[in-house]
Amino acid sequence: MPSCPDATHRRCGDGRRLLFDLGFGKRAGTPTDVYLLNSSFAMQVDTGSSFQGSVPLFMHLYARSCSPGHSPAEVFDTIHAWEAARLKEIQKKALSQLPAQLQERIHWHNVPVVMDGGGEGDFFKQLEASARPQDFVAVKVDIDGGPETQIVRRIADSPKFARLVDELYFECHNPYDGMSFGWGHRRFANSIDDCLKLMQRLRFNGICSHFWI
Repeated sequence: MPSCPDATHRRCGDGRRLLFDLGFGKRAGTPTDVYLLNSSFAMQVDTGSSFQGSVPLFMHLYARSCSPGHSPAEVFDTIHAWEAARLKEIQKKALSQLPAQLQERIHWHNVPVVMDGGGEGDFFKQLEASARPQDFVAVKVDIDGGPETQIVRRIADSPKFARLVDELYFECHNPYDGMSFGWGHRRFANSIDDCLKLMQRLRFNGICSHFWI
């Protein structure tokens, strides 16, 4: 499977960096998340186990990769983050009290992600409106019960969208060796071979793709 040196180079380049987080976590906005979003990168973060939502995880990981010694708030110029599960009022309040620097960069969408339609949940509309081919764009897709596989396939098969996405993280649900990875017992639309072939298509199209669990 091809490697992705171009994405690695662009990830830490001088251009804009954008994050699209499709499924940022129904427990996002806890005191732990808010503290981590506000904290300086002097705090060492080795795993994602301390995070309730995935946005601060990506901010810290990319800060460590690209900007040692800098605040995670400086890493992404724009973040769009979706979560279908309704956030509690205490979570909404916590997220609304983030510093102005972060409020200007992060757009929280507490609605289900959809393929089309032009509304707030339309990921592809937001992608086209926000991203340019010269930007570095990271996308995470983990929307249980939503059109996650359809979204990733469209990115893989459409040159228009593939040229906008540099790095992609995808929780491709499949019955691997009977293990659920916390997904519960369900009928899976993908086999492990389907997931591997889709990842291969993404990489052959120049998208640095990773499995997300």
